[in-house]
Amino acid sequence: MINVGLGPALITGTAVTLDGRPIGQWNKETYETLAADWPAAPSMYALFDGIAFPQGACQYLIHLDEYDDAAHAWFWKLICRRLSIVINYESFYGGENLRASPPPI
Repeated sequence: MINVGLGPALITGTAVTLDGRPIGQWNKETYETLAADWPAAPSMYALFDGIAFPQGACQYLIHLDEYDDAAHAWFWKLICRRLSIVINYESFYGGENLRASPPPI
């Protein structure tokens, strides 16, 4: 996630789907539920309603520190094909109801 706007992005909500099925918000509880079935536990960055994501900030929402193509093919499939995290946000002024979602691959 990168904020290339002119100011902070105020998070108003998130929605996670796995294989097209709604799971919940992108928070620690959702991550722990999902990661329980994964072969390894990636690092994650939670988003909560009301937090400000600063201008110019760049943050992975989920990542493996030591990624290996062969050993972590499951992770590549997960983030490219199975897992979707939609982020709803507004500018500092509010009222825009903006949405960031992953592009189709």
